[in-house]
Amino acid sequence: MSLDIAYSIELQDFIDPDRAYELFWAGLLTDKKAFLCPGENCDVRVTCANLDKASHDMKVAAHFRVYGEHDARCEIFRKVPLKITEEINKIRSHEKKTIDLSVVDSFSLKRPDSYYEVNNENENKKCIKRSPKKNHILNG
Repeated sequence: MSLDIAYSIELQDFIDPDRAYELFWAGLLTDKKAFLCPGENCDVRVTCANLDKASHDMKVAAHFRVYGEHDARCEIFRKVPLKITEEINKIRSHEKKTIDLSVVDSFSLKRPDSYYEVNNENENKKCIKRSPKKNHILNG
């Protein structure tokens, strides 16, 4: 089963496979197996397949693959929308719908340094957090 989003143990945040691929090649992610199911009650391991392959060597784009069985209470197992997607939709609904006239487009050949910054300000935001029990999986 493939997932659209997974919980990164290294970043301690939810991430999609495209962003995981970019952060892996930027050196911010190191282990393609350091992901968990995004379901609130599920500890099943997730791997980001093709994360460590160059884009020209891939037949299939990077994607999340589940290894093991989902918990019976898992939203994905029960086919219930994830709470994280509800949070994303709430954030998008509060965004401005129009572009400010003072914004000027610019073209740069290099991504800004802030592009690779990992958002560690989750404590200040109202968002879904993983329970501390996730940390024992890495050590176990």
